Amino acid sequence: DIVIWIEASKEEAYDRTAKSRNITKEEYETIISLQEKPKKIDFTIENNGTLDELEKQIDDLISKISKT
Repeated sequence: DIVIWIEASKEEAYDRTAKSRNITKEEYETIISLQEKPKKIDFTIENNGTLDELEKQIDDLISKISKT
């Protein structure tokens, strides 16, 4: 199995979550505090840009993984 972790900066993640779920910063902090990062991560993708940029990173990673 391959574990891929996609993360955004704390500010970007909050902005996206607050807009889509209409929550306060305190509610967001509670949600984040309950999340656990996997112990084994094979690849990490930084998701601080646009959806198109994220899709390109994913496509590139799939190509990389497919070659191995």
